[in-house]
Amino acid sequence: MTNTLQTQLPSSLFHYTDAQGLLGILDHEAPVIRASSATYLNDSNELRFGADSIRKTINSRINQSRTFDAKQIKWLLAIADQTDLELRATKVSESEPFVACFTKAHDALSQWQGYGGFGGGGYCLEFDSDILNSVQTSFPSTGRDLPHPPSMTTRLVPVMYGGVGVNADPIGDIVDELLNLFDRNYEIDEVDLFELVQRKILPVLPLYKDPAFELEHEWRMVIESSHSEVKHRAGSKSIIPYAELQLPRNALRGVRIGPGANIEMRWSAVFSLLIRRGYNDVPVSSSKIPWRS
Repeated sequence: MTNTLQTQLPSSLFHYTDAQGLLGILDHEAPVIRASSATYLNDSNELRFGADSIRKTINSRINQSRTFDAKQIKWLLAIADQTDLELRATKVSESEPFVACFTKAHDALSQWQGYGGFGGGGYCLEFDSDILNSVQTSFPSTGRDLPHPPSMTTRLVPVMYGGVGVNADPIGDIVDELLNLFDRNYEIDEVDLFELVQRKILPVLPLYKDPAFELEHEWRMVIESSHSEVKHRAGSKSIIPYAELQLPRNALRGVRIGPGANIEMRWSAVFSLLIRRGYNDVPVSSSKIPWRS
């Protein structure tokens, strides 16, 4: 199993979609990305993989330390247990993370096949990474005062493939923060435990994926469903809950037409859509991948 974290933000990130998805993004005054429920994405182990990484990290810290007392060990294990409880609760509630997916892979065959309607009709939108990174969605606060306040915003972050044990590991950093609480003899009650899991741990679970997906080179924006109105759309296998994430107009850098038939007709249609919506300076190009329908 490999452990990989792409920490350097590329200049552009890309979002592959079909014709319906393209209209959903561009047929507005500003681009709108649909952040889908993490449990409805293509990886069947979404969230579960991250939750397992939490428990592995906690067990590793406990095994490596000879200074933890029974109380510290109890609360660390309780955090792992509470994460499992919250993960099961996402099946029947609106507390789960929603994610908007991007990739640094430009005009990639695997992306066209998986997400862009490779049979003909796919599109790839190029976004300015720095502008995407400036988009923040505030989390609501319960007003609890913790020595280490939970993260109140979500940002653009790379996906980690293969679990724990690498540099810049968000889960490892969170566990270290919790250990700092214990070092300061802070009394943690059940309400604190719930809030720590809700605000610190749940938002990072979608950042961990099975290494089988490593070639996707994925980056994600994670938002909390309770902050936005949850909507629903038809998917290929199920109805999918999602939340809309509005981006600045200048985040869009270009649109690429996917490989397949009717390239000129599809190019003209996209160009017309962009002009009608005021994206006069956004270029339209075609995939360089040779493929005939």
